Amino acid sequence: MKKIIFLSLFLLLGVFSFAGAEEKVEMYFFWGDGCPHCTAAKPFIEELKNEYPNLNIKSYEVYNNESNYNLWQSLAKAYNAQDELRGVPSFFIGENAFAGYHESMNDDFRMMVEDCLGTNCASPIEKLKQMDSNPQTVKNKTGEVSQTEGDDSNSTFLFLFIVFAAVAGGYYFLSKKNK
Repeated sequence: MKKIIFLSLFLLLGVFSFAGAEEKVEMYFFWGDGCPHCTAAKPFIEELKNEYPNLNIKSYEVYNNESNYNLWQSLAKAYNAQDELRGVPSFFIGENAFAGYHESMNDDFRMMVEDCLGTNCASPIEKLKQMDSNPQTVKNKTGEVSQTEGDDSNSTFLFLFIVFAAVAGGYYFLSKKNK
């Protein structure tokens, strides 16, 4: 009986440590080949990756890649920022979308990242899902459809619920059997 209790507690601790793990926050970084401000931003973007392991920076070159350009424009539209985001570099994180880069912005970037890590900001792609009738797709100018990443938070909750129910049920039936 003690082994079963120990095993149940071990499983529950593992499940809860999995559930308590910090979610990754996504930042979308759009840049252009030959853009001097983009080139200046790249070392700082690498710095952010190293400082914040739970920050997932998705980088897209837009001058030479039509699909990346179309994603950039779709996000700008989803953020209702088409006028403000005419140039690169452009960044999307949480509820924030902005263009341009200068070293003086570094502290603002860090503050946005920390805010999002503290509140588990939604991925920028969520804005597209809200805008699009088919939330898993983005269409480019040629009509091609590319898949976006899905949100798996519901499946994580379901998994945790099933594991908890199985452990609790097993404990209940074993305690009844031993009486």
